[in-house]
Amino acid sequence: MNTGTAFGLMDVLILASGAYILYAWYLLAFKNEAKEGVIIPKDVNIKKCRDFEAFKRYLAPRTLVFGLAAVASGGIGLYQDYVRPIPSVIYWVLYLVFFAAVVWYILAAKKAMKEYF
Repeated sequence: MNTGTAFGLMDVLILASGAYILYAWYLLAFKNEAKEGVIIPKDVNIKKCRDFEAFKRYLAPRTLVFGLAAVASGGIGLYQDYVRPIPSVIYWVLYLVFFAAVVWYILAAKKAMKEYF
């Protein structure tokens, strides 16, 4: 399966986004910092969080899973695009798993925002 340059670019963006999400997870889990635009929306003041520790316990593992899913999807996509083709079914299933992880994380983040802010 030749996915072409457009999919290669998409895979690079997904991989880079996953790395950035993992960086945001590191800041949240170990430095007690919530990265604006990734963990919380830019228009939300983190000082208004009612229970930051509970927020962190809820969202940090989900952020880690989301970041790992993005890195895995981007990495496997790049492997598919530039190293060696993998079966089409596996390639598209991985994208569906990544899409499900995106939806899951968005729902979890919205729930955390409602519950802790």
